[in-house]
Amino acid sequence: MLNILNDIINISKIESQQIEVLVSNTNINEQVEYIFHFFKLELLSFNRVFIGLYCNP
Repeated sequence: MLNILNDIINISKIESQQIEVLVSNTNINEQVEYIFHFFKLELLSFNRVFIGLYCNP
C-alpha cells in the first residue's frame, strides 16, 4: 500500500515538474538479465525453486 502511495506522489511530482524525467537509450536484454539474476540469487538464498527464462535474440 505504501508503494502505491509513493508512486502516486512521484507521478504528481513529475506532472508538476518538480522532478525531471531523463530519457536515455538502454539495452533491454541487459536489464532483463540483471533482474533475472537478482531474483535467481534471492530464490536460491531461500532454497526456492525457480523457473528459467530463456529468450532467443
